[in-house]
Amino acid sequence: MTKKLRLLLGGVSLLILAVRAFTFTSQNESEKENQIIDEQRKAHAKVIENSPFKETLTWDKKKRKLEGLPPNRYFEQMWELTVNPATGKLDQGDVAILREELLQRRLTQRNPGEAGNDWEERGPNDIGGRTRAIIFDPNDPTFNTVYAGGVSGGLWKNTNITSASSQWERVQNVPGNLSVTSITIDPNNSNRWFMATGEQYTAGDVVGNGVYVTNDGGTSWTSVNIPAAGAPTFDFNATNLFLSGLFYVNDVQAWDNNGNTELFVGVGAFVYGDPANPTNWLGLQTAGLYHSTDGGNSWNRLESANLEANTSGANTYYAIPNDFEVSADNTLWMSTIGNAFGSGGGQIFSSTNGTTWTEAGVSPLPNTDRVEIEVSATNPDKMYALAEGTLSTAPVLIFSTTNGFASVSNAALPNDADQGIPANDFTRGQAFYDLMIEADPTNDNILYVGGIDIFRSTNGGSSWTQISKWSNNPGLNTLNVPLVHADQHAMTFRPGSSNQAIFGTDGGVYYASSLSAASGSGSAIGVRNNNYNVTQYVKAAIGPDGSGTTDVIFTAGAQDNGSQAFRNANADPGINGSEELSDGDGFYTFVDKDGQYMIATFVANVIYRFNFRKQNCKC
Repeated sequence: MTKKLRLLLGGVSLLILAVRAFTFTSQNESEKENQIIDEQRKAHAKVIENSPFKETLTWDKKKRKLEGLPPNRYFEQMWELTVNPATGKLDQGDVAILREELLQRRLTQRNPGEAGNDWEERGPNDIGGRTRAIIFDPNDPTFNTVYAGGVSGGLWKNTNITSASSQWERVQNVPGNLSVTSITIDPNNSNRWFMATGEQYTAGDVVGNGVYVTNDGGTSWTSVNIPAAGAPTFDFNATNLFLSGLFYVNDVQAWDNNGNTELFVGVGAFVYGDPANPTNWLGLQTAGLYHSTDGGNSWNRLESANLEANTSGANTYYAIPNDFEVSADNTLWMSTIGNAFGSGGGQIFSSTNGTTWTEAGVSPLPNTDRVEIEVSATNPDKMYALAEGTLSTAPVLIFSTTNGFASVSNAALPNDADQGIPANDFTRGQAFYDLMIEADPTNDNILYVGGIDIFRSTNGGSSWTQISKWSNNPGLNTLNVPLVHADQHAMTFRPGSSNQAIFGTDGGVYYASSLSAASGSGSAIGVRNNNYNVTQYVKAAIGPDGSGTTDVIFTAGAQDNGSQAFRNANADPGINGSEELSDGDGFYTFVDKDGQYMIATFVANVIYRFNFRKQNCKC
């Protein structure tokens, strides 16, 4: 036998002995562990055999109740499952120590928003959100500066609206979560503007805080003190709570009365939140038309008999203004919306002195609720009205008049190319919500209306041309018009150029460089949302950004802007853009704690699941 062979056989023998020794040791350790577990089981069985609850655990619910015990046996069972079998007692001391450690740990942690742990905005800075208040700055001779208000996002300023790369910045003096709904400019002082807050259209969800004023052209703002009319408390019955205040200001108008600026504020009301135990009525007894003849220093609610609307046999409530307009002869016009009980809508009034209001000959407009009016800039008797219909056969209506609403004619309705939108309802069931009408200030035959999309008429509403589309759905996919976010709320012409305008939508602000070209040009209207951070978020979630990564991802459901994801949250601090996971109305979102998947939700119980296929995937 060679030396090498002897060494090899010796090595193999040693390896076999080592394996046998390891196996023997492992078997011994396993036997010891099994023996310990067996002893613990026997000890626990002995504890259970002598359990102090051995008898009570056999009692039925009736017997337990007679003996003053809870009907279920949860606590007794938990004692038997958690008792220390070695001692036959609960380890209360260890639990107390653990509780103290957790308490001390919490005391050293900082709560969100505390000093040193301030909230930091993360975005998005490229989405936008629901916008109803938009004006061109009257003090900018180039008319490039625009102010816009988010329905729940404060007031914003853009100094170069004609540029697609222009940026917005928030007006810091206005709270960033304030509901801005309309703005009016003092006709006798271009530096003095008034801003209305709150919106009753969305079931009272967006609560405001009255009216604000600026005296320096939009830089700084202060609250206007408008004492709420009506009783501070209102006794109706025990299940109804009536709160006094100016929670919803539908419109505000500054009017020139022979060189003196008078102010008009239309205050609405609604049922807020879950109407149960008790029902909460916000501002029901304080709604109506408020008037100031001294620039906002003092106010009164106009309570003439023709502005009253008797409601359900209760006390008298006043008609709720919805829209103010000033005609070519300086007559002040007002349309209404139904009050919280659903009455008083569809009415039209006019005034030449601000105090006495006369109801129009065809008021209320037949089968209507919310009414938006539009006046001719040159003919005091020519006007239009876009109205929410109250009949299923006529959900939206357009009226025209050439005699100051002594009589009206029905204009044609636009027919949206979207195959999912009915021919008789270009608002797709949302006339209570998205309802916009404007007339060209140089030609009152050119008319614009908006519901889901935007339409243009050159013959006073006899026929319409679609000039925007919200998607490429069937019917829209072949239409060569600009993509503009759905749900139109506001339109303002650029001073000096009636072929240019800005639009306020659920997706933010859009600028039209050529309204007349929009019917055949996809670039005639463009989005202007850079740093316009007014997106309304409902719910949010956070979690790891895929399996095996150290980064995190935010997801959030937004009002009519889908569910958005913010990736690389650790690597990219501060405000960033987001990726759209799903469109429409986003709601609850969820990120798996192991980074395997995300969930986004949509109305009607639609649920989306997004799997993380690999690290840093585009989901």
